[in-house]
Amino acid sequence: MSVSSEPRTDAVPGRQATSPDRFTRTPSTWLAYLLVGYFMYVQASLGPVIPFLREDLTLGYGAAGLHFGAFALGVLFTGLLADRPARLLGRRTTLWGGAVGMAVGMGALAAANGIAASLSATLVTGFCASLLLMSAQAALSDLHGEWRAAAISEANVVAGAAAILAPLLVGAFSRTEFPGWRGALLFAAVLLAAISLLLGRAPIPSAKPAADHREKDGGAASSRILPAVFWGWCAVLFFCTAVEWSVAYWGTSFLEGEAGLEAADAATLMGAYFVALLFGRILGSRLARRVRPGALLVGAVTLSAAGFLPFWLAPLVLPPASATTLASVVGLFVAGLGIGNLYPLGASLATGAASRVVDLATSRIALTVGCATLIIPPALGIVADRLGIGNAYAIVAALLLAAAALAVTVDRSTRKQ
Repeated sequence: MSVSSEPRTDAVPGRQATSPDRFTRTPSTWLAYLLVGYFMYVQASLGPVIPFLREDLTLGYGAAGLHFGAFALGVLFTGLLADRPARLLGRRTTLWGGAVGMAVGMGALAAANGIAASLSATLVTGFCASLLLMSAQAALSDLHGEWRAAAISEANVVAGAAAILAPLLVGAFSRTEFPGWRGALLFAAVLLAAISLLLGRAPIPSAKPAADHREKDGGAASSRILPAVFWGWCAVLFFCTAVEWSVAYWGTSFLEGEAGLEAADAATLMGAYFVALLFGRILGSRLARRVRPGALLVGAVTLSAAGFLPFWLAPLVLPPASATTLASVVGLFVAGLGIGNLYPLGASLATGAASRVVDLATSRIALTVGCATLIIPPALGIVADRLGIGNAYAIVAALLLAAAALAVTVDRSTRKQ
């Protein structure tokens, strides 16, 4: 593995000594896995509910895309706080506080009767979601040391499984008289209650940095400087995150607007994407133990592009037919196999480059993710209002090319160092 950290043996509650040749999952590990899955269910619900939200609130693509921007803005606010919440409140508080806040935000979105209320609810959900994800990733990194790539990949396998529920439940609830599509949003509280009952007492490693992990020649000041290679991987993460959520958020609208499907059918077929995310992450978590993460990330970007092109182009260049829909869904599935590994690999490479200040590093990753989702998916919606959702998806193709070129460059630089 290319991650560069020594096995951690700190006597901190919830933290295990990690052996270089052994990867052990503890109750704390499983808690982090399940909460990452809960996070992904909530975030993955936004895309499939957008067609129904547009209909209920009479919104265009651009206005609907503001909800993705609101979620991202919440993530951005958390990133700007850096590691202060974890240091001042403790990881346990930020982890569970973020989880509860997400459930409250989703309930408020379900009850919203206007765009101001729905945007406010989405903003709160994004802020709390980022608190949860930062804490969970930092805990996994500390718990598993040089095995962090495998741990974060496995967490995203659980996330992939949870994400499959989102389009399926949105499609299923939308066919009911009550509670309708809003039931999928309210289901988040059910998931959180189940996780709390199962592993609510599992210990969480402390966020306070130990003195023996500071740089010998620089003390606390130098230990909080993030290296250049970290920022390089963050730039790759920017493009990868923009691709992942441009497909997840607007995929249902694309299938509805360009492939001619009904909204409920389009939401259900988006399940193929999240199933592919799961399969891709299962494969990626295995390969992460044998293949350099940098090389694996480059391969994942290539596979993403190979699937995205037929998904995007089939409805645009072929006449409407069941074969066209099949080509799009198959392409979506292949793209999902690659896209599912973009974030976990990028995050593990970035945290590995700054393992001594992991809470600060994860906050900057959250800032990067927030910027990507704040800028790109809403911009895609604005372009879609003018040119159509199909033409707007050319932005995603360009992002994939940029991600591939930058990943190759940063990986080569890392290997030289």
